[in-house]
Amino acid sequence: MKEAEIYVAKARRRPWRGRVVGIVAASMLLMMGVATGANASSYPVHVGSTSVSLRDCYHPAKQPYPKQTCTFQATLPAGLNMTLICQHDGQDISGDPVWDYVSTPYGYGYVSDYYVSTGYSSWVPGVNYCQY
Repeated sequence: MKEAEIYVAKARRRPWRGRVVGIVAASMLLMMGVATGANASSYPVHVGSTSVSLRDCYHPAKQPYPKQTCTFQATLPAGLNMTLICQHDGQDISGDPVWDYVSTPYGYGYVSDYYVSTGYSSWVPGVNYCQY
């Protein structure tokens, strides 16, 4: 039997292998709270007219919800383009309880929706709720 034929024959005997690897990988991502498949979204947004703090609400310890006392990561300048990944309810800032989880050139983190120009006054249609 030729080498290629042996490889094909072995692959036919283990059709479950690829499925198991995929299931394990997806399970790990879900356990880590990473947005995948059905709960992944992205929406272009930018910081409004004033700079705002990017917050890490997971380290050193997970906070009960996004808020201003979460760990400071960076100051995002006014007008900075970002990607909105998901939204979560948190500390009310000037009447807006929504916090946006964003990807920026400074890293990933939470920003109060009050300071983000999304084109909507609060929840953005089609953007998923964060698995906090």
